[in-house]
Amino acid sequence: MFESAEYHLEVWPDEYDTTFLKKLDYFLIHEIGATRENNEWVLGGSQKVTKFNYRISGHQVIVKAETYMGILICGPKALVGKIADKLKKKIKVP
Repeated sequence: MFESAEYHLEVWPDEYDTTFLKKLDYFLIHEIGATRENNEWVLGGSQKVTKFNYRISGHQVIVKAETYMGILICGPKALVGKIADKLKKKIKVP
């Protein structure tokens, strides 16, 4: 997915930790009503990439965390905006 009229990327800080990812996962499932479809991770040199696929109200939302790059939340613009607004009120961003 990429930035367009329909899809949106929300970028979080370039430094994050496992605790933040666990809180984000919990938030999406329990507060937003997401279903986690799968997750995967890849290690390439010093870069670790973790990717979570969620289904929210019939839409796919992807959360991608990459060392030195931060966290991306990608999906339909209105939905990602709603998630980001609620997330900023609920979870302290590292």
